[in-house]
Amino acid sequence: MAAPGYLEKRGIPVEPWELKQHDLIGFSGVKVLNKWPFLAIT
Repeated sequence: MAAPGYLEKRGIPVEPWELKQHDLIGFSGVKVLNKWPFLAIT
């Protein structure tokens, strides 16, 4: 999720690797919350 203004400025990521170019929020307490599994849609 992102604010509309952020997406207008930075663009909408389409591929998972594009997230490296964006600001993300991580969790320091519960490490399992930092795992983002990606599945291919077939």
